[in-house]
Amino acid sequence: MEASIYRMRQQDVLTICVLALLSLGAVMVQSASSGVGGAVIRAVGPNLDPQHAPPPGPEPLNDVIAVTNAAGVELSWAYASDPAVTSYRIYRCATEHGKYSLLETVKKPGTRYKDTTAAVGEPTYYRVAPVDDLGRQGKTVLVAVVRPGAWEWSQLGTRHILFVLLAFGTFLVIGHIR
Repeated sequence: MEASIYRMRQQDVLTICVLALLSLGAVMVQSASSGVGGAVIRAVGPNLDPQHAPPPGPEPLNDVIAVTNAAGVELSWAYASDPAVTSYRIYRCATEHGKYSLLETVKKPGTRYKDTTAAVGEPTYYRVAPVDDLGRQGKTVLVAVVRPGAWEWSQLGTRHILFVLLAFGTFLVIGHIR
């Protein structure tokens, strides 16, 4: 075999270098911009002590889920099949063990609540509890979330997109040189 087939031309080396820079630039642009993603968080059920009797009132809710995005936090839960349950109370606090304030009472059959006033980028703790026809509140279920901010373009992102465009332009120029 002839050794020359394994040698790369200078143009090929430059092309590979520019493609590597282009790939790196795309990664940098992605990392320099704020994320737009949200999250789906499933609450852990209440810790009931088997040594003690449960408190009076309805059973805790099942399947409490929080969906976060830039528009807010949407809480949802499974419909309470107990006919005595008439509504659900939603509480919010900035700390897990702080003083929770009542946000809303959702009348049955509703099983959703959207909080558009949750702090952006900060942890927020919600407690959701069923309420029966005697006004007794069941044990609350805790879910913790962080509401993401709106997508923003940063100055660093601008620099990185210019880097990508320069690398791509260089690739085009190298590709036409023979």
